[in-house]
Amino acid sequence: MTFLWQRLATFRVKGRAMDEQPVENDFSEVLMWAPIGIFRSRRDGTLAAVNHRLAEMLGYATADDLLARNLERDIYFDPAQRKANLMLVESRGTEVRLEAHWRTRSGEPIWVELTGHPVPDPDGQTAMFEGLAIDVTERKMSELALRESERKLSTLMANLPGIAYRCRNDRAWTMEFISEGCRELTGYAAHELAFNRVVSFNDIIVPEDREAVWNSVQDALAASAPYQMSYRIRTADGRIRWVWEKGEAVLAADGTVQALEGFITDITEKKDLEAQFLRAQRLESIGTLASGIAHDLNNVLAPITMSIAMLRGKIVDPSGLKWLNTIEASAVRAAGIVRQVLSFGRGVEGERVTVQPRHVVNEIVKIARETFPRSIAINAAVPKDLWAVSADPTQLHQVLLNLSVNARDAMEEGGALVIAAENVTLDEHYARLHIDAKPGRYISLSVSDTGTGIPRDVLDKVFDPFFTTKPPGKGTGLGLSTVQAIVRGHGGFINVYTEAGRGTTFRVYLPVSDHDGAPAAPAVRGALPAGRGETVLIVDDEPSIREITRGMLESTGYRVLSASDGSEALKLYGLRKGEIAAVITDLMMPVLDGTATIRALKALDPAVRIVASSGFGTEATVSAAKAVGAAFFLQKPYSSGTLLRTLDKLLHQAAPAQ
Repeated sequence: MTFLWQRLATFRVKGRAMDEQPVENDFSEVLMWAPIGIFRSRRDGTLAAVNHRLAEMLGYATADDLLARNLERDIYFDPAQRKANLMLVESRGTEVRLEAHWRTRSGEPIWVELTGHPVPDPDGQTAMFEGLAIDVTERKMSELALRESERKLSTLMANLPGIAYRCRNDRAWTMEFISEGCRELTGYAAHELAFNRVVSFNDIIVPEDREAVWNSVQDALAASAPYQMSYRIRTADGRIRWVWEKGEAVLAADGTVQALEGFITDITEKKDLEAQFLRAQRLESIGTLASGIAHDLNNVLAPITMSIAMLRGKIVDPSGLKWLNTIEASAVRAAGIVRQVLSFGRGVEGERVTVQPRHVVNEIVKIARETFPRSIAINAAVPKDLWAVSADPTQLHQVLLNLSVNARDAMEEGGALVIAAENVTLDEHYARLHIDAKPGRYISLSVSDTGTGIPRDVLDKVFDPFFTTKPPGKGTGLGLSTVQAIVRGHGGFINVYTEAGRGTTFRVYLPVSDHDGAPAAPAVRGALPAGRGETVLIVDDEPSIREITRGMLESTGYRVLSASDGSEALKLYGLRKGEIAAVITDLMMPVLDGTATIRALKALDPAVRIVASSGFGTEATVSAAKAVGAAFFLQKPYSSGTLLRTLDKLLHQAAPAQ
């Protein structure tokens, strides 16, 4: 390069001022046939001298064909780039290296690397520019292709429904790279987990699982095989999630493990369904055993109860009669327990007839008002158009009575009991979340109290037979297991929602028979209102609810953002306030609950439109949500139709009065 510049310098003037028009393409033979493009141009961009290589690069037959062409008009794709390059060369006054996007004679794009400098006239003003040009199109296209590939990879990584990672084979599982999916799964951002800046990945693995994870990986590496395993992690907000991981070693040239690469995905929903299935199997086995025991107990009790009647006519001693009454009372109580066991073990027996649940609810409310303590306020909420079901009315009566008695026992110091019923249509959106649920029409019967609630550590056991938190003599532990057996025998299912210190809601779903006289369900798909491109923010601490609701809304014309708690929702709303049309928020969340979230959103934007939702739908809960600014309240679980109609009212119709 230096040699070429020296040749240009020795050839340059030869007694002629640099701003004179040259009479010919006056490069020497050495420069004319140099293997690199060489040119001289005036300030206006007109080429004054070029060599053959430059002409060849630009698709001209000879160097003379290129003379008098203008760089800015004929060569540069973007004239503004030439102006910028010109200013850069003049401002520095020395040799400058830069890139330019040129086009050939046929219009094809090429990239060139330019090395040039200004040539002053005798007055010190720039008269000419001299430069060398190297075709770097192939290199530039490779760079652009690599950049595009990296962009696509980055986009793919950002949208993966899990975590892609590269980590060291150390006890901390030090992450050298981790995709942004980790925020959704773990609650930590990628930069917080990378190189253990805030927390190591090992720290978020549940302590009881850490050794098993380490051993699984090391055993696979020793066998030169990929590894895969499932284990539990604790998220940033303290929740436990199940994950499945698959990966393999990246080996160095000497065969040692350089790093580990793999993928981690959330399987919490799958584990929950497995647990429900195993629990159902366990209950079925216990039920079979319980039925056999109950049958034998009935055989034992039968002669006792028959003997009591016979003994009454023979015993006249008052103390003897007292003992006989005690024996009779115990036998009657034992027979009642046996009936519950049989009901639990065999499911529902008895004649099925068309039952209007409204009448059963009214009967239970009447019994409760007459027998429950006056400190408990008892109310019913039943629509007039409630669908009928095919059921055993006695068993249905027992379900509501058992649930009401449990609610009474949870409110020793008084409270409120609400028995409600409603028509619901469940779709795939909800059915995916419960192993016993199927899409279709149901009536929902709920019993809600404002009592002590059920501790989280025993919630999974409440339907197990003989399990009770009541003191000895106060309960058999068969009430809820009997309720579940009856409900399942009717083809339905039961959910429970609870919060310590605030109460519990049991919600029973019974399928509506096709021959019960209920009105035909509307055609859901064709009749449901769709979105119009609005953005909806979903706030819920349950990943499965966020994911399924997102999928449903996006398939019906909405755009969706999601947040796992109120704090994250406020950050998102602050950043994207202008595009969010509505917010759907759960009321029971960690970090910042729904009521506080609604209040804070209203402070940020008084016009924000909000739908509150909860599985714990007491009148007080609904009133509290609407008091702080929620336009509508949805009782969980809600169908996609209910949500879409609510959003349509919120966004496309007149807002409800507050």
